[in-house]
Amino acid sequence: MSRHPQLQRDEHLIVSITPTPWGLTAPFLSVLLALGLVIEGAMHLHVIHQYEPVGLAILVGPPLLVLATRLWRWRSHKIHVTSEQLITEAGALRHVVSSIALDDVVSLEVEQRFNERLRRRGVVRVVTQQGVALLGPVRHPDALARIVEQARRKRQPSAVAYDTIFEPTLPPPAWLPRTKMNRQRR
Repeated sequence: MSRHPQLQRDEHLIVSITPTPWGLTAPFLSVLLALGLVIEGAMHLHVIHQYEPVGLAILVGPPLLVLATRLWRWRSHKIHVTSEQLITEAGALRHVVSSIALDDVVSLEVEQRFNERLRRRGVVRVVTQQGVALLGPVRHPDALARIVEQARRKRQPSAVAYDTIFEPTLPPPAWLPRTKMNRQRR
């Protein structure tokens, strides 16, 4: 359902993920329970058997609609990590794309509760100078944070040039004979 991100020149896609299916379990179980109630009731009561399609529409329809909309929203949400930016896509009817340049990222934090750590799920908090963005809930949030950190490190040039010469500025040891140069340093 989601489209491929528009990449800039010399930019390549590192990873593309779909967040976890949050909120699908309760509507799915509600659909199964309502369906079971209507079928079991139709087997025991003639009135329910006579109006079984109406009962299905009334009892199964609303949780099925909730399940369908949440499933659609889940499948239309993507997170792309490229060599230069983080791209979040959401929406099926109204497609929304937001991006964060890797140069703007100040820090990354992984938020997990105890049960989320057991299931290896969580939210990645991206702190930028403009504010905070949340990525998730995703599977293996630590791995996503490591991938983003690795992409950030590749983007940042080292602060020291390769031709820099480092000289120690330590005082001369006490066992050296005192010369004119040693006296001036002290």
